[in-house]
Amino acid sequence: MIGTEISVLSVISTAVTPVVMISACGTLTISVNARQQHLSDKIRGAAAEIRSAKTSDERRAQLREQIRVFERRFVCTWLAADALYGAITCFLLTTLFIVWTERRLSQGPLFPLVFFVLGICLMLAAAIGVVLEVALSRRTLQIEARDLHLPLQKPKGGDDRSTQ
Repeated sequence: MIGTEISVLSVISTAVTPVVMISACGTLTISVNARQQHLSDKIRGAAAEIRSAKTSDERRAQLREQIRVFERRFVCTWLAADALYGAITCFLLTTLFIVWTERRLSQGPLFPLVFFVLGICLMLAAAIGVVLEVALSRRTLQIEARDLHLPLQKPKGGDDRSTQ
């Protein structure tokens, strides 16, 4: 009886790690979804300003350029969200295979390990997508500040790749 209890506790403690990763992905997904909502609002706002009769042709051109960058940023967040949902799926499968392996319904620890590593790789892909979106955000600021003749300061310790 004690051996069975230890085995059950071992399964539970082993399955907790992917569950923590699911929670982390969920938190990141909330952040990415907020970014997507913000970008959608920016695109709608710029489109409304373009449609306004009061908007000058120069401003319309500037807004169109910004919308193109907003769309690229949105794609980055969309890919990040997809990667996070994929990671959640992998971590759920990891947990399922851990339980199945312990119950001898699956052979060996290979499947849980493969899905866990794949989930980590997808989280990394999501992080890269968010970093790319942030890098593109500087470009929209440059477009907005162009007609004001206010150059944006370069980030400390980095080069200005967004203008290349």
